Amino acid sequence: MPRKKVFHNRAYIGFILEGTYADLLEKIAHKEGVSKSELVRRVVIEWLENEAKIKYGLEEVFTIAQTSDTPHLLPLTAKRVSEIEATQKEMAKQLVELKRYFESIKPEELKTMRSIVELWRKANEQYDYNARRITIDINIGDFRFKGYVKDIPREQYMMFANKLVELEERVKQFRVLRGRFFKEVYYKYKYEVKDDIPYEERQMLESFIARQLELIDMVERKLKELGIDIKAKNKKQRF
Repeated sequence: MPRKKVFHNRAYIGFILEGTYADLLEKIAHKEGVSKSELVRRVVIEWLENEAKIKYGLEEVFTIAQTSDTPHLLPLTAKRVSEIEATQKEMAKQLVELKRYFESIKPEELKTMRSIVELWRKANEQYDYNARRITIDINIGDFRFKGYVKDIPREQYMMFANKLVELEERVKQFRVLRGRFFKEVYYKYKYEVKDDIPYEERQMLESFIARQLELIDMVERKLKELGIDIKAKNKKQRF
């Protein structure tokens, strides 16, 4: 009888079979020169590759397994690895862009813009008398103003307000991206494929994941510097 195959990723499946079929399996296995378990394995694989993949829409799984750079992986594992790699590549560029955007914001200028927008709204939209009499002396980028807050040009106020709105949108984008990363990359790798892939593949994935975790940490530190708590739940962040 041929030597038993060694599988790197194994699953043991037990089942009850009617005696007649069990006897038939034993006879066929004897003629084929294999064990009953090997014969059952062949039957299951043949059914999966020829009928189930079409009946249940699994063509993509087998296509990935056949074209993957890691053909030794089982089909579902290969599919999951491909999904993780595609997702992290998509996120990497976005994380780098967000990091550059947040690093371009100066904490003191942001604090000043927040104050100006709030005071200007009180003075010009709510007609708060006390707010209208507040004098300021500011210098943000190319804009310099000294006088009553109510007299700041509306165009400049709108510019500051739009920058704060953009910041809020970028923070929301980062929150979503951060959540997706842990759900679709980090935890998916840790709990679904880590133990089923070879060492070299694991090292490569973990290297990319570590880099993205580093980028996320950098962004979180910068946001904290800007007074934004990215981990706060059910709290409306004021901009």
